[in-house]
Amino acid sequence: HTIKSPEHSIESMRDAVFNFTIKQLPTEYSNSTLYIDEWTIHGMDTEHGNNIGHILFDTYLKIYMAVDNFMPDGVGHNSTINVIKLPRTMGAPIREKFTTAFERILFGNVNFLDDVIESNAKQGYNQVCFKNIVVGTTEKSGLFDAIHANNRLLKTFRKRILNGLKLDDLHKPDRINILMLHKTMSYWGRNETITNYIDIQQEMINKYSHCCNVTLLDPSSTGVAEGIQILHDSSIVISPVGGIGFTNFLQPLYGVQIYLIRWGMFDNYSLEKHPETFIPENDHEVHNQQALHTILKYADLSSKHNHSQHNKSWSIKKDAFYLVLDKAIQIVEKRFF
Repeated sequence: HTIKSPEHSIESMRDAVFNFTIKQLPTEYSNSTLYIDEWTIHGMDTEHGNNIGHILFDTYLKIYMAVDNFMPDGVGHNSTINVIKLPRTMGAPIREKFTTAFERILFGNVNFLDDVIESNAKQGYNQVCFKNIVVGTTEKSGLFDAIHANNRLLKTFRKRILNGLKLDDLHKPDRINILMLHKTMSYWGRNETITNYIDIQQEMINKYSHCCNVTLLDPSSTGVAEGIQILHDSSIVISPVGGIGFTNFLQPLYGVQIYLIRWGMFDNYSLEKHPETFIPENDHEVHNQQALHTILKYADLSSKHNHSQHNKSWSIKKDAFYLVLDKAIQIVEKRFF
């Protein structure tokens, strides 16, 4: 498990992960031992307590990736993975509504180690014997090291989520539905509001009424299942960069994603850290894993040398944006109709 912060010291991680004794498999079955044949992973953690896109990619998909490395046939659509969470004091709490629904879809049993011990003790077991247990997960960067393998895993992950919500993972919309994801808050303090976003949506409703439906969605104020149902029927998704767009892989296969990009002052969005970068797109590795989707980008480079504009409100230049959107519509028309 990667140590991400000072409080995640080697000693604290060792205590958190290895506070059970590893023993040789017993030669005879014991009535006081619980035997678990299903794959189990110990070490689910998250630093994104309320960001659904980051939870999917940075927590849940990492579990699939870690177990996939050891399963002889890899993680499949029907694989069962039990999860033992890290102690509640480590990492940020995950939003309960989200985990209640999605952990049931993606995993088998999900519990804290103390709860596992207490539950087993009540049933008369004093030890647990795992046939296969993986300790720790992998970093998201692992997605970028084995493109073909992880394209397969991302497809499995996508199918598992959609089917778990009773949605067809091969669904093809019967009309071009354009979804505009509206970012109204940022847990990272990136408050770069697009001032004419609502105006553009209203203009698009009139401009493209002959061919398209246009929907504006604020994920922070919409139920997760409801938001995914809308996304699942949207062949074109328009989104700012960041975690808000990390759920876009759930849109119909062969759909198009348009990302709205500009320079900013935080982390890898800053010109100072990447002076040779032309388009400041920090999430391109995540987007590139989606082999069956097309990624287009509207990039406003006007703030590149104007540091006073970093992390400030900005507006989209309509003529340039519509050139990108028209290209997206052309692609979808050829693929879906």
